Amino acid sequence: MRGAAGEQVRSLGAQFVEPAAKAEGTGGYARAQTEDETAQNAAIIAAHISSQDLVITTALIPGRKAPILVTDAMLATMRAGSVVVDLAAESGGNVEGAVAGETVVKHGVQLIGAANIPASVPLHASQMFSTNVRTLITHLTAEGGALKIDAADEVTGPMLVTNAGEPVKR
Repeated sequence: MRGAAGEQVRSLGAQFVEPAAKAEGTGGYARAQTEDETAQNAAIIAAHISSQDLVITTALIPGRKAPILVTDAMLATMRAGSVVVDLAAESGGNVEGAVAGETVVKHGVQLIGAANIPASVPLHASQMFSTNVRTLITHLTAEGGALKIDAADEVTGPMLVTNAGEPVKR
């Protein structure tokens, strides 16, 4: 539960559950929390989780087993059909009962124990890049396929280095 993680979560339009105490250690990585901090954060999570339909956990501490953030008792308060994705499942998991590489149902809640996330990134990165290139080409072409360059356009303008043989001044 680091400040940078909260910014990243909010940038995606999701709600970040603010911890009682920041758990940022050296180099921006998470640090182990004290027993008191762990108890305070568990109470904060328990207060939020019962009203959520989707929860994603990501807490890892380098060189250690992932801390349990979501207990079985917390899962029992969630609505049937809710989903919890544990991105730390391979390191022991943040969710009690999550199994790495499997989807388990507890109290009617699906626990997705995500595994080998880095291996899934190249496909999605390639798809995203190709979609962006296609969208750009569509934006830069007029009807009939001719290239259209509009230096005043908010997408095209900032990309221009030269236009009509002249350097673009900024």
